[in-house]
Amino acid sequence: AKLFFQILCTALIIRSGLHVSIHVLHPLVNYALTFVWMLSISNAFNIIDVHDGLCSGTAAFIALGLLLVSVFTTFYDKTFVTVSAAALCGGLTAFFAVNHPPAKMFLGDAGSLPVGFLLAGLAIAESYTTDHPVGLLVPFILFLIPIYDLVFVVVVRLLKGLSPIRGSPDHVAIRLRSLGWSDARVLWSLLALSAAAAIIAPGVVFFPVRYAAFLAACAVFAGIGIGVALARIRVE
Repeated sequence: AKLFFQILCTALIIRSGLHVSIHVLHPLVNYALTFVWMLSISNAFNIIDVHDGLCSGTAAFIALGLLLVSVFTTFYDKTFVTVSAAALCGGLTAFFAVNHPPAKMFLGDAGSLPVGFLLAGLAIAESYTTDHPVGLLVPFILFLIPIYDLVFVVVVRLLKGLSPIRGSPDHVAIRLRSLGWSDARVLWSLLALSAAAAIIAPGVVFFPVRYAAFLAACAVFAGIGIGVALARIRVE
């Protein structure tokens, strides 16, 4: 049922004119990428909601990053993105106050999925660069934590011969707790990465191609190395 409504909502936003717009691609390919992006990001936020404060805190920093991108890039009028990102950032920050460990309130499916969907939609509504295609990496940098955890969980489950949609304790946060890290240390370490991404991402649209490509390559290799190390951590 959840997947059906996610597909329906994505179809509605495409019908309204909001979709991935990579000009060198056929419109049908852009529509397909929109479905992949919206469904993946929505469920990625649902996946990281396994640790108190992680989903709300990460979402707040992503909203902040989208706000900064909309303010510092002026390719066209993005008042809608600016106002929406600011509202989400403020609301999520307020909710984080009662959601961090020990949490008094929780997002659950009814909170994490809509938050992920809204942020994914705002990311599509942004315009990142007219100078070079590496600017398309900006949303992937902003959504670093949810995308990384989603890919990590799916890959580890497939390597175990499990279904990617089957629940298992393979999340990054759970593996860090298995190392003996406290809930607070896990949370603030991952949020520090989200904060760094929110600050760095807006600058990527102004980087020369070679520097942006180099940083992207370094990030990919670092992510793979960290993933291998995390996969070796034994979890119950």
